[in-house]
Amino acid sequence: GNLGDSQIEFDLDIADTLVRLHLPANLFCIRRILSSSDDTVELHVSEQGIMVRLGPFDYCAFRLESTLSQLSTVEPEALYKVVSEASSFIPKIRLSDASMCMPTARPVVVEWKQSSKSGFSVVYGSFTKWKHGILLPPAVDVSGQGANKAGPYANLLYLPSGMHECKFIVDGVWTCSKEMQLKHTNLPPTDGMNNNMLFVDALDSKDVLYNQDQQLASTWHNRVMEEIRYFKSVHKSEVTSKNLLVPHLFTWVANSPGLSALPRAAVGSSDEGIVSPPRRVLLSGSFDGWKELYPLAYSSTGKYYWVVLHLPLGVYYYRFLVDGVWCISLRDQNETDQTGFCSNVLQL
Repeated sequence: GNLGDSQIEFDLDIADTLVRLHLPANLFCIRRILSSSDDTVELHVSEQGIMVRLGPFDYCAFRLESTLSQLSTVEPEALYKVVSEASSFIPKIRLSDASMCMPTARPVVVEWKQSSKSGFSVVYGSFTKWKHGILLPPAVDVSGQGANKAGPYANLLYLPSGMHECKFIVDGVWTCSKEMQLKHTNLPPTDGMNNNMLFVDALDSKDVLYNQDQQLASTWHNRVMEEIRYFKSVHKSEVTSKNLLVPHLFTWVANSPGLSALPRAAVGSSDEGIVSPPRRVLLSGSFDGWKELYPLAYSSTGKYYWVVLHLPLGVYYYRFLVDGVWCISLRDQNETDQTGFCSNVLQL
């Protein structure tokens, strides 16, 4: 509503609404429920949002509605063209541009190189919103049994490019690493006002990023699997009490059946899955609001693509981007929402 005596104009961001509805941007419409005037109240809808123009003392109420029911009678080929060429698909990536996508999160090793009497350390940071810690296990034994307590303690994380802040808990004490850049160089690492700075640079070439991810993942595979086994042996109450993120292994098995995440009407009625070995596999999910694309590395021994993300306990929805096609894995639990879009489901 407009409580003033002059005309106002503003934009409404519909991204959050579309994420909740799992709808492409062109598969919705605005229905005006009531307004003070048909002449001075204007609504204009685009993929970027809703533009609202209200005259003096005007008001308006409207509703966002799905048009999928209207499109159900359209031929599958025509509907697929509508979805793929004219829509923004969750997560905010055009279907027609999906094959051009590169990962937005990069593998980064976060390390505490000094000693720890407890046999492990924990890192908090802006990348966990300072709410949760990530366990940094020793090189020998993730549980600390017989590990080298002189360090180093490290973990492989996937972070978006940019500047991040972090801090460590070692033997119950908050501190900063002397080997990393300090936010305040005039303050000691143990000062409560100080943090470490972690810069993740962006790469222009997706081939360089994939190669880097493949090299790091190959080195870290056994270590992260050990961490996952350790967390499986720990009761959830202990994880909650320590505010730790839980490592979870996401996999896409080569030559395994997969299914397009698009509504059936958009891809036809065939039940044939995607079975050919992919070149590139990415992951996106509700655990970060569908913001990032995580690269999956290939394990030649297990014949699968994998990535380990550290997540809070909860329920999450996710999809794979396999050679430019949004898919779900039929090996994992999945659901189809009321609009026909499919997602895999994870409950930690």
